[in-house]
Amino acid sequence: MKWNLPKGDKFLPDVSIDELKALHKAEKDPKARDRLLAYMARKKGHPVRKIADDFNSTYSTIRDWLVRANDGLDRLHDIKRPGPPRRLDAAQMAGILEDLLAGPRRLGFETDVWTGKILAEHIKRKHGISFVPRTMQTLIREVGFRHAKAGPGHPRPASGAEKKAIKKKTAGSPRTTPTGAARS
Repeated sequence: MKWNLPKGDKFLPDVSIDELKALHKAEKDPKARDRLLAYMARKKGHPVRKIADDFNSTYSTIRDWLVRANDGLDRLHDIKRPGPPRRLDAAQMAGILEDLLAGPRRLGFETDVWTGKILAEHIKRKHGISFVPRTMQTLIREVGFRHAKAGPGHPRPASGAEKKAIKKKTAGSPRTTPTGAARS
């Protein structure tokens, strides 16, 4: 589909380049600043392909920015998309950190090494929530547990000083999500 996208003075006819520059200077959001630069380039008459090359972006992305801008500058910022709800709350995440620090043997498993499969099984037993084992590496990193350098990606228990640092880091921090969903 060919877009009939105006350029030069016909693009954003009610807004001058100086006004766009002032908005750019005052803007804090980096993506919105980039969009304003693209608007200024289009206002100067640059083709969409050149603007895309200058931004090291795709033609369709820049075209979409410009089409939205032509409807008005109120679409300058992204719409918030929170993602799916968390499956584990902050208290459960803190409990998982404690369980990781205790080790799988103390929790009834016949090994000293946490694997994704073992952690997924533990969470299912303790909280009744099923996870795919491959997502457990993400969860392990999110609660602040470190991986062993020598092993094939298996986490190792933290030292005493590391345990204190991890507890301090994660205390009251509900930022983590088990599935890599968007953070609130």
